[in-house]
Amino acid sequence: MENINKNTRNKALKIYLSSEEYQVIRNNLAETTHLYMSEYLRKILLKKPIIGSYRDQTMEDLMNVLVELKNELNSIGNNFNLAIKELHSLQHIAEYKP
Repeated sequence: MENINKNTRNKALKIYLSSEEYQVIRNNLAETTHLYMSEYLRKILLKKPIIGSYRDQTMEDLMNVLVELKNELNSIGNNFNLAIKELHSLQHIAEYKP
């Protein structure tokens, strides 16, 4: 019994575009969630819905602030670890023992 995958694409379609047309398609592709041009063009040709991407500026601003906070917390943690390490090393010196 032969198992044929219905999603196998074995037909090629070749078109020629000018540089301007190609750039327009590339720009339109960049505004969608599609990663591959073939996937994007297939959806256009088959008149399937195309999902556009958008930028949420408030979310982007929040992410920038959170990254800064994470970096600051890492710096504080590093300084704290250095201070504790220094404190432990002082316990081995006689003049600093209680």
